[in-house]
Amino acid sequence: MGVVFHNYKQLLQITKEDTTIDEDSIKDELILLLETKSEGKILFYRFNKKWHGFLYSLHKEDRSILLKMVLEVCNYDDNAINIINIQDSQSNIDYFFFLLSMILQQKRIDMLNAGETKNTKDVTLLDFMCK
Repeated sequence: MGVVFHNYKQLLQITKEDTTIDEDSIKDELILLLETKSEGKILFYRFNKKWHGFLYSLHKEDRSILLKMVLEVCNYDDNAINIINIQDSQSNIDYFFFLLSMILQQKRIDMLNAGETKNTKDVTLLDFMCK
């Protein structure tokens, strides 16, 4: 989880997205998730139960960024989230959550690649992690 989170923070910095996330925007996003996305709500509760200790061991700023990442994953697509929620085993939630996190991170990298005209080689998540 630490590696996925670190990569997410790095991508936020590279894409120059605001990493100073206020608690009110997180609360609003969470309320919207809980009211509109039933599958995302289930995943959020399952994830929070599993990673509660990690979440609250972080500094306040990092905790907000991690919550943003988790909410981004939980809001992604009900069908993808449903696949994660169907599984009975807790290890499956980790695998599928990490997989979906990687897909979302790869989309950010693809957006970066689209903005660069000098780079002729496509950068993948693996390339990004190895730098």
